[in-house]
Amino acid sequence: MDKKKILIVDAEDKYCNKLKAELEKTGKYECEIVKEGTKVAQTAVAFHPYVVFLNVIMPDKRGGEIAMEIQGHEKLKKTRILFMSKDAKKNQAELFLGLVNGIPFHAKPIVPRGINPQELGAKIEELPLPEIAPPADEGATPPTDDGAAPPAS
Repeated sequence: MDKKKILIVDAEDKYCNKLKAELEKTGKYECEIVKEGTKVAQTAVAFHPYVVFLNVIMPDKRGGEIAMEIQGHEKLKKTRILFMSKDAKKNQAELFLGLVNGIPFHAKPIVPRGINPQELGAKIEELPLPEIAPPADEGATPPTDDGAAPPAS
């Protein structure tokens, strides 16, 4: 069985190292740590993670910006992102992070920072593929108000 790769993105050494050790001890995961938001996409392209476990507050770059960078990268758009925050509650589904590049951004799914590794493993296993909007078909005719395509001319 192949191990699922987890990219842990957090600036705190002690937390990252403990989490990595606990997850790898299960035998199900291989983990890599990134402590700088500016290096996440580059590391993710090389590491090919199943999931990026992303702290929403990084010293050099906001988590929402990092997530948008990951989701916008051709090689990473199928990468799952699981957000973490000290402000998240145990069963919270999402956390509003404000505007990112002028767009309202909700960290979803999100878990509390400090979640125990067993609970985190369960969350990782139930993560769906990210929702990816299909590319717009530039030659397509837009639908009418009732949803049907207009008649051909």
